[in-house]
Amino acid sequence: MKHTPTLLSPFKMPLVYTLALGVSLSMLSGLAWALTPQSREAYVAAQQAERRGDLKTAEQSLRRAISMDPQDYLNYVKLGSILSQQGKLNEAVSYYQQALTLNPQDKMVLYSLGGVYEQMGQYAKAEEAYALSLQNNPQYQFALLNLARAEIQQKKYAPAIAHYQQFLNRYPDHYEARRHLAKLYLATGQEPESVKQYDILKQRFPGQFGEHLDLARALNGANAPEQALEELKVAYAKEGSKSDIDEEMGRAHAALGQAELAIRNYQKAYALNPKKDDLLLRIADLYRSQQKPAPAIENYQAYLKLHPNDQDVHRLLANTYFDDKQYEAALNELGPLLQATSDPQQRYDIQKDIGYATQMLGDLPKAISLYEQLMGEPQAAQDLQLRSNLAIAYHKDGNFLKAIPLYKQLYYADAKVQTTYQVNRAGVGNDLATALTALGDAAYKAGDFNAALSTYGEAVLYASKKNYWPHLGLANTYYALHMPDKAYQEYSAVLEQDPDNVTAKLYRTKLAMAKAEPDPSKPPTGISSSNINTLEALAKANPNNLEVLITLAEAYVQQGNADGAITMYEKALTLDPKNVDLLLSIGTQWQRKGNFEQAKNAYLRALALNDKMPSTYYNLGIVYNELGQLDKSAEAYRQAIALDPANADSRYGLAITQEKQQKFQDALESYQTYAQNPQARYLKEAQSRIEILKQAISPAPVAPGAPAKTTDPSAPAKVTPKTVPAAPEPLKQVPTRIEPTSPMPKTSRT
Repeated sequence: MKHTPTLLSPFKMPLVYTLALGVSLSMLSGLAWALTPQSREAYVAAQQAERRGDLKTAEQSLRRAISMDPQDYLNYVKLGSILSQQGKLNEAVSYYQQALTLNPQDKMVLYSLGGVYEQMGQYAKAEEAYALSLQNNPQYQFALLNLARAEIQQKKYAPAIAHYQQFLNRYPDHYEARRHLAKLYLATGQEPESVKQYDILKQRFPGQFGEHLDLARALNGANAPEQALEELKVAYAKEGSKSDIDEEMGRAHAALGQAELAIRNYQKAYALNPKKDDLLLRIADLYRSQQKPAPAIENYQAYLKLHPNDQDVHRLLANTYFDDKQYEAALNELGPLLQATSDPQQRYDIQKDIGYATQMLGDLPKAISLYEQLMGEPQAAQDLQLRSNLAIAYHKDGNFLKAIPLYKQLYYADAKVQTTYQVNRAGVGNDLATALTALGDAAYKAGDFNAALSTYGEAVLYASKKNYWPHLGLANTYYALHMPDKAYQEYSAVLEQDPDNVTAKLYRTKLAMAKAEPDPSKPPTGISSSNINTLEALAKANPNNLEVLITLAEAYVQQGNADGAITMYEKALTLDPKNVDLLLSIGTQWQRKGNFEQAKNAYLRALALNDKMPSTYYNLGIVYNELGQLDKSAEAYRQAIALDPANADSRYGLAITQEKQQKFQDALESYQTYAQNPQARYLKEAQSRIEILKQAISPAPVAPGAPAKTTDPSAPAKVTPKTVPAAPEPLKQVPTRIEPTSPMPKTSRT
């Protein structure tokens, strides 16, 4: 609500009664010869008394003259004039009316009667008398001036202007008439016409003209502030610093956009005339226009100290508190305003602002409740702003299912409805997109990828070009659904808008790496150096991003760079020291490098964190085997089997270790148990060892006639050299796959 400064009050012109009070006796001395002889002596005595200023004696003489000749209407006229000069206005009217009864055609009597009525404040009767006077004598144009004056007092500005114009057509150089016409144009808001009249006065009466302030007012009203300032400089030079001059200077500077100068002038004007307290409002308005709410608040408060019941200014103060984000203070103003008004529209607007302040203070449930109540009011039917505020409140409160329909109403609102609130369609569309993205995120996290795809796809339709979140959601969902081409395309769309987006860069590189992943049955072929470069740059820019470090380590593994992989896994471990998977991956890489001692240390660190993982014991079994610590190797394998009896590789590793320990019967049983497992990876090797061990344990029969051999049953069986198989491969232990996330973006509007 914008405060409108009080309009310039209609000017007040001093009443000029040179002719309006009736014709004096001295002026009509020539007519006195027409008096009857009986009253002539009394009339002459009255005339002489008037010249001396003895109005009482003049009155007495005229009363005698009337008593001697009651039919001479001039005696009544003269007595009316004497009485009016003494302020006996009602009696004066009576005698003028008697004179008119005797001579209705005398225009001067009507003219004088109009003047008395004007003195009495009976402007309608004065207007009637002046008008009749003009009817009787249209040539007496000076009656137009008095007629216009009576009309102005009755706020009949249009006929008053017409009568001034009519008079000036006859007397174009009449200074006062033109000055009054200029003032009248100014008072009625016809500033360009006022400027024309003042310009004529300046041209025709350059030495007499002194209406610089009023001309400046007219120029300001006619949108000519620079010319107004020139006139005000002249006024200032002639009159010095005056409240009216400073005020009008402030108005001119404000029109020129010179807010600081305008404020300074208004402050000077108020200091010179504190009664002009509406200047405080103009100062406050200017501060608001400069987005300086604090001094605006001070000036509104200063005004309200003088006018505590001005509801309009309380409303302005509340709005300024909003500008300054002082929502609690705004509520303190709005509450009393709501109680003080019964106007339905004003109550509705105040309640809506109370809801907004409540929302900005963070009490979303209460704000939503207030908005929902207002939605039932008739004014809400076309109120798009209310829908916007409620939609955003729902959105911020996480109630996307209610926010989305409101956003759509706003987005598709008919332009004809957008009268009091212009919808920012792009902003609303983007908010709608973020709400849909949030629903997509919920579906994604719940594993409902089809719903996520549908919701993200709809969000893309409304999102701004810079809003890449729906594309990121789509990309992550395609990634989760193992649709690499579509995921790659959407990650690329994200990077077009946010070239440094870590998630998009990382997962697009992962997809590229997956394409380069070699067939496990074939020798490694390496990985693209560009992928490595991308990941290395990401790791450098994001040294605390666990997923980036792990992905780079995986890339080094894929490239066959065990040293690089170990370094990255160790860095990742500093970020997540209790991550057992990282320790297993480190051990695997040391193991593949042939450094079994370092591998053992990594596995033991993992075991210290979690002693319930069969893969840790399995890998320890391999490492202990390689280090020749066969008892520890066998025990590790047994622990792995105990934790996961279905783990065939642990049984195979145990068999190898037992065979190395020359526990052939135990080894044979372990191989046989292993060979029965459908998931046995080393089935052929195991079957071969079974046959060898059977022969070693059960000697071949003696041929007939051959001498019998004596054997020591306690001696170990001999196994053909180089027949013990190599240790099984360590489990490829890579940290659990981390799926990309699509965090909900914030709404774009407040």
